[in-house]
Amino acid sequence: MLVDTKLALEMQGSRGGVECLLRELTAQLARLCSYTVLRPLHFESPMRAKAPHACLGGPDCYKGFVILSRMLLWASIVLLAPQVSAAQAVPDVAMWSAPHPKDPFAGEYELPRKRQIGTTAGQFRMVGSGMITLGGKAPGFGVHGGLELMTFPYLGVRGSLQTTVYARDASASASSEPLVFAAKAGPSFHLLPYRRVDLSLFFEGGVAVVEPTKPDSTPMPIFSPGGTLELWLSHFAFLRLEGRLDWGLYDRAGEAQRYRRFGGLLGLGIAI
Repeated sequence: MLVDTKLALEMQGSRGGVECLLRELTAQLARLCSYTVLRPLHFESPMRAKAPHACLGGPDCYKGFVILSRMLLWASIVLLAPQVSAAQAVPDVAMWSAPHPKDPFAGEYELPRKRQIGTTAGQFRMVGSGMITLGGKAPGFGVHGGLELMTFPYLGVRGSLQTTVYARDASASASSEPLVFAAKAGPSFHLLPYRRVDLSLFFEGGVAVVEPTKPDSTPMPIFSPGGTLELWLSHFAFLRLEGRLDWGLYDRAGEAQRYRRFGGLLGLGIAI
């Protein structure tokens, strides 16, 4: 009996430990009753084979014995159930409370803070700039406006409109610097995305109109390679310094005229 009880106690930690324990207690109680009560009366009363409750003093005594056995059984369940539940809960608590190793790639999952964001994929940027041009008979001034869509962090598509107003050359009243209006588009390559300071290279091509306000206006193909330096003031505003070379060829009075100017631009941009 002691061996069977020890086996039942060792099974408390398993999922079926409670059922095994109850079955073992029931068997032990039945065995105990058979050895202490039923077996001695078996030799004293020959009526046990016909009526088992008769050897216990009648039906009432037999019912009392059954009730007592059930009370002992339920008392055992009440006393042992908390210990079995605690034994089963220990592995779960140990599993959830065990320390986990630190993720070596946690920094890659974090989004950059707004003040650290510079050029990034999906941005739509608008820039307005003032312009000065060199290379003609006199310095010229103008305005420039541009739009840019960043398809990737390093690659964007930009378009621009510019108009230039040149100073007249007092020494030659007949030949003066022309007024040029140009529309251009092309790719841009950003070298330092996701930073406060960004460098980029671009190449634009398009069509310009020389002296658009005069009857003898003439179209001109124009190409403009250049580069920019951007300084981000916040997560949506930036300051842009741009340098470019405008090159084209147009016709004036039947003669081919070469247009080549270096332009410097300084402006403010907004990114959405």
